[in-house]
Amino acid sequence: RAVRVAPSDGSRPIRLSCDLLAVSGGWAPRVHLAAHARGELRFDEHRQAFLPGRLPDGMAVAGQVAGAESTEQALAQGRDAAADLCRALGREPRPPDLPVVGADSLWAGRTGTVEVDTGARARQWIDLAHDVTLGDAELAVQEGFVPVEHFKRYTTTGMSVDQGKTGNLNAFIVLGALTGRDTGAVGTTTYRPPYVPVTLGAIAGRRTGEFYAPRRFLPAHAVHQSLNARFEDYGWQRPDAYPEEGESLEDAIRREVLAVRSGVGVFDNSPIGKLEVFGPDAAEFLNRLYINDVPGLAVGRARYGMMLNENGVIIDDGVFARLAEDRFLVNTTSAGVDRIGGMMEEWLQCEWPGLRAVVDDATTQWANFTVAGPRARELVAALGTDVDLDAEALPHMGVAVGSLAGLEARIARVSFSGELSFELNVPARFGAGLLQAILAAGEPFGLTPYGIEALMILRLEKGYLHVGSDTDGSTTPDDVGWGRVARRKQSDFIGRRSLDRVANRAGGRNQLVGLQALDAARPLRAGGHLLVGENRQPPALTDGWITSAAFSPTLGRHIALGMLKDGRERLGSVLTVCDEDDRYRVKVVPSAFHDPENQKLGA
Repeated sequence: RAVRVAPSDGSRPIRLSCDLLAVSGGWAPRVHLAAHARGELRFDEHRQAFLPGRLPDGMAVAGQVAGAESTEQALAQGRDAAADLCRALGREPRPPDLPVVGADSLWAGRTGTVEVDTGARARQWIDLAHDVTLGDAELAVQEGFVPVEHFKRYTTTGMSVDQGKTGNLNAFIVLGALTGRDTGAVGTTTYRPPYVPVTLGAIAGRRTGEFYAPRRFLPAHAVHQSLNARFEDYGWQRPDAYPEEGESLEDAIRREVLAVRSGVGVFDNSPIGKLEVFGPDAAEFLNRLYINDVPGLAVGRARYGMMLNENGVIIDDGVFARLAEDRFLVNTTSAGVDRIGGMMEEWLQCEWPGLRAVVDDATTQWANFTVAGPRARELVAALGTDVDLDAEALPHMGVAVGSLAGLEARIARVSFSGELSFELNVPARFGAGLLQAILAAGEPFGLTPYGIEALMILRLEKGYLHVGSDTDGSTTPDDVGWGRVARRKQSDFIGRRSLDRVANRAGGRNQLVGLQALDAARPLRAGGHLLVGENRQPPALTDGWITSAAFSPTLGRHIALGMLKDGRERLGSVLTVCDEDDRYRVKVVPSAFHDPENQKLGA
């Protein structure tokens, strides 16, 4: 292995044995910052380098980039440029003491014009980092890639690890020679920051291990720890359940569900999305996002709403409340708040910039505790509040602002359990204190903290939708029983036009239904496929699948929700479930298993 080196003075080449060749791009002036600032560059034939020409206002250059011939001259240029900038700012500079340096030349070894030998038979390398040769350059010109940016992309010169530091000048000179242009007329490719390569490791920094995705803790995390909470990562560290000593997780979940149905429970729902939307056009803005009517919502009232994408597919749901004529609190799913907040900003800034509305993500600014169950009103009253909690003054889906346990609070009558329920919102810094006050006030009522697992069973018993579990990338409002609301709305909203697509109005769509195993003791699992008919067996096209399933402590049997082809027309039908190698039969029932008349919600 060897390289053949030809001196630039034309003397005889020499052969050097080696197994590694390191290539320098030479002492080229670093014009990158001037180029980044949109300064113009000129080619200096004598120095065979690009130097700054016209500079942006307020920019000065010094040193080799300004044509300095020596270190002494470079230092002097730096002193003079700094003095001029100081004077432009109205400050008279004090002349600095420059170090004494030798009379070295910054351009030592420079030659005149570089000649391109297009007749040589041997390959001539332009960019060793990307193996670009003179032949590649000649082919590019033959193909018409003459503009320097096109030439670069065709040959890939300057696009390797050195980003052109060793090969770009060669390419510019060669391109000029092949097209009969001066190198200055060829120009340069676009200089882009950063000049110094940045490794992916430097960008990632310390984002490894525990720092890769920092854990998010509830405002009352320490209180939950004292309650022996079993935590899981849901984006936040949230209690799954609160097992007592010697109690299994399953038994703890069932105990918590029954406590909410028969007495009162408390749930920490602080991660729920809290987007505050305010401004003169806040109502109009939200009206374009929800399938529900927003302007008609009265102050002090809340409404359950759905958001769709442009294809009419459900992307999020939750309650939105009107706190004032020009202020709304939008609750999103806890996992969807960043996505929905970003979507709101995009529509507001890019599509509807004329709307006078502002979106503020206040999720982490408020702690949220749900007190639910038949005795919920008694417990909230025991905390001390100036808000009238009577059912007529604060009905279901009512919202009030007032004092609670001596704290500024928002109290909302909304429920994800199907029980009488109050959502208590206080500033996050008071979250731990309020939870301790709730626990103390709740002792006479047999208060039971409950976690995510119990909540999911409570909502399943009630037949409430869980976006992401009971929906997928094709689910529309009509598929889950909300088509009438969407059709009744007179004004436009995102996704409305897509709801009229043939595929969205055709028969045979999957619709949300309730499911009960004919054998009450038979467990049901999410993911099992549904076949219409009592004894159908695969292979067969699926007619749907189970989306949510659990044992219901309230009903004493296993229940499920599922998406079934023409489901609403099949109430009372018997289906076959195919769950891997297991086969069993289920009956299609209404999705609301518990309190279908909503009597408890209006209590």
